[in-house]
Amino acid sequence: MHKSKETTARIAMWKELKIPTVYTMEASFCGSEIGKNAGLHFTTEHLMEAGKKLCIALLIYCDIDVPKALKDINN
Repeated sequence: MHKSKETTARIAMWKELKIPTVYTMEASFCGSEIGKNAGLHFTTEHLMEAGKKLCIALLIYCDIDVPKALKDINN
């Protein structure tokens, strides 16, 4: 771990709360330099889509059965 990263939330959560896997997600409001959106600013829709994809990835990573989880929440 680099000295400049010691005060980040990610490292603090790892050290203080003993959370074994901590990720951060960064987003730009400016847009992309590559791909189909090169040279364009990201819109709210772009960021919402990124959030949806992040949630789907977390469901897969955590192996959560969504219908069962929703049923448990409603009980």
